[in-house]
Amino acid sequence: MTYFAPRQGLFAIVMFISLSLQLLAFVVAQEYRINQQNQDSVKHDTILIAEEMSIPLNANDRVSLSVIAEHFIKDDSIDFVGVYNNENQLLVSVGKESESGFTAKETITHKDQMLGVVALHTKSVNRADIFRHHWIYLVMIAFLHVVVFLIYGYIARPSGNMIAKIRDDLRRQLLASDILQEETLAADHHKMFEPASDDAKQDTNKPKDVTDLDQKIPTKPADDKTSQLSALQSEKSLPQGEEHTKKEYVLVQIRFDDSNNLMTTVSHHTKSAYFALCDQLLVKSVDELLKLRVLSGVKLVGIDDYNEEGAKVVLQAENRHAKVATAGMMLARLSVILGQIVYDKHRELKRFCLPVHAMVSDIEHQEDMIAICKRHRERVLILLPDSSLNELNTYAVLDKLLKPTSVAERNCRWLKAVSETTAERLQQVCNLVLLTE
Repeated sequence: MTYFAPRQGLFAIVMFISLSLQLLAFVVAQEYRINQQNQDSVKHDTILIAEEMSIPLNANDRVSLSVIAEHFIKDDSIDFVGVYNNENQLLVSVGKESESGFTAKETITHKDQMLGVVALHTKSVNRADIFRHHWIYLVMIAFLHVVVFLIYGYIARPSGNMIAKIRDDLRRQLLASDILQEETLAADHHKMFEPASDDAKQDTNKPKDVTDLDQKIPTKPADDKTSQLSALQSEKSLPQGEEHTKKEYVLVQIRFDDSNNLMTTVSHHTKSAYFALCDQLLVKSVDELLKLRVLSGVKLVGIDDYNEEGAKVVLQAENRHAKVATAGMMLARLSVILGQIVYDKHRELKRFCLPVHAMVSDIEHQEDMIAICKRHRERVLILLPDSSLNELNTYAVLDKLLKPTSVAERNCRWLKAVSETTAERLQQVCNLVLLTE
């Protein structure tokens, strides 16, 4: 007779509670992650839309304001865009604001004059969408709990020795309560330990061996099956639980403008002191620049110290909202500004110094940028994909190079000017770098 595992129903309840708690924790974690992601996205979009609406709001052009708001309302994380004047009166509203969600506000200014406020509201998280997007992971979790329950029901079944012990204990209890007669117990005992004949021994030993073999063989296949299920679970559930995002890197190269080969005429001590000063300014520039809110999500990968060729800085976007191209452009412009300040000061003191050029590109185009820098005298050169150039158009004015001789030069741009807001940010960072210890 096949017996069930002890307290199998209670174990099923425990597994059901475990499954429910795991699903609840997963939904809460996903909801929190989506809310944080929407908040970060709205904060970035609020800064962008405030800069774009400064000119139309100054001209009281509500049609242009509506067009800009319609462009941002298409984002899946935004359900309402509102523009208010200085008297907190609603001028333009697009979408419908939900009861729950996060609201980000940004002041709209034009030439140091406050024009109004723009507000963006995030959509509330739909838990049905969470289940719809991660249904494979949820099904695999439920399947894993069912497999664990079945494995417990098989492994925890009582063995033959345990069944015999339970039977003897039960008989003793029945005998103690005068429900079972002592003669019956003695007869059963005598029958159990009665010596058997040779044929009977053979018949008895053969099934016993088969039983022992059956009890030993299934152990390994059961473990193999469990390991295969665990591997299948990990293979299928891992892509659903993680977000794989493409890493985006930007390389900023800073090179000395040494057309007269002055670097070869100075001593090693002079060059070492000059390079140490440049390294100190570069490290402080990167540190202060990445603290700006507009560059949140951009992190430093590495800095190559200054040598006779210059220095290199590699930046990385941690998420899809990080403006790593903008960070590279601002660092390049800041390096040129600081280099010019140091150059003018050293010239007054009649010390060795060189002006610098800065280049922003992908890592694979660093050699192309060096070749372009040798032919063109612009201070900041940029060679990035079209998507990054579109991002930079919000903060700077870029222009094409004259008379390009290669594909790289045709795709390259030089920094003609930066926006007023960007210039103010660079000036603040420059002051922090120069005035703080």
